Amino acid sequence: MAGTAIEMTANSEPAAHNFEPTSSQPTSTAWPRILRRRRTLLLGALLFTLISAITIGVFQLEQHLANSRDAAFRASAVQVATQVVTDLTSVTSKTVTSDMNRLLGETTGAFRDQFTQQEKLYSQLLNDSQVSSTGTVVQAGVESIQSEKATVLIAAVAEVKNNAAPDGQHRVYRMRVNLERAGDRWLASNMELVP
Repeated sequence: MAGTAIEMTANSEPAAHNFEPTSSQPTSTAWPRILRRRRTLLLGALLFTLISAITIGVFQLEQHLANSRDAAFRASAVQVATQVVTDLTSVTSKTVTSDMNRLLGETTGAFRDQFTQQEKLYSQLLNDSQVSSTGTVVQAGVESIQSEKATVLIAAVAEVKNNAAPDGQHRVYRMRVNLERAGDRWLASNMELVP
């Protein structure tokens, strides 16, 4: 008799007590089911946590890569605008042809056409005045940027020597340089002095 126990009473008659498991007392076959259920829940929670961590990690990696691409894109626009302003403020009467060719290679559109049309006048002016200018960009930053256009603000200084000022004059420039994408590189499409 598996589920009964015998107890002796005062009159020596055995009294049977039923020890059948109740719903609050798990049986030996219920324990494996409970353990499987807990293990399944634990594995599910671990799997959910792992998938969540991987998803968050991938999202953060994509954000980091996008930020890196944006930073490189902005840096390339600043670098080109800086080079254009440096080339424009660093000219001499002795190298005017190569200076102009360098500027023509860095410009596009109407801005390039303007240089092309005024190249002879510009060369003559530099030669007649014996101009020698050395420019340096001291600060540059992106004002706005899109996939095909950018605007960069530049602060530059130049030491300009000519017939009227043989010892040189210190000049300060603030410029807004508009850039356009041409394939995989930026070209200057306009430049203006900023008060």
